[in-house]
Amino acid sequence: MTFWQQIQADPVAQAIGLVALIFGVTAFSQKDDRRLRLLMGFQAFTLVIHFVMLGAYSGAGSAIVTSARNFLSLRESMKKFAPLFALATLIFGVWGYERWPDALPVMSGILATYALFYQKGIAMRYTFVCTCSLWLTHNIYYHSIGPSLMEAFMIVANVTTIYRLQKQTAAQV
Repeated sequence: MTFWQQIQADPVAQAIGLVALIFGVTAFSQKDDRRLRLLMGFQAFTLVIHFVMLGAYSGAGSAIVTSARNFLSLRESMKKFAPLFALATLIFGVWGYERWPDALPVMSGILATYALFYQKGIAMRYTFVCTCSLWLTHNIYYHSIGPSLMEAFMIVANVTTIYRLQKQTAAQV
């Protein structure tokens, strides 16, 4: 299915995917970890709706866990629940598994859980480059236009933010 055919087949789902794109790019351009986590929560919630509309239930299940995890990672006291988020991601992944790309959001979710609860700053963003790459592959497979663009932009935004943070750190030394 071509780009235009996919938009014509489900324009509302693709529009919702574009809203997620806006949240995602805005999130990953943040130097502040707290704002990053908050905007990632909104982005993931928007993706739940998008993936349900596309019938990509493994992605939707992973996005539900991701949204809750991102919002709860704002509180330091929630770190003890990180393994539960990884387990929930795995359970939703098994529940929604139909073909090989359905494993990618699960791997991404487990890595992102580690990043959000146990990493900060530059290290967290390097892990996000990996997680975004996994989602990008998933989204391309499912012809998910907005989220495919979102992941590509988020990879670029993460790399750019890593550069900005490294530059800021070097200036402080």
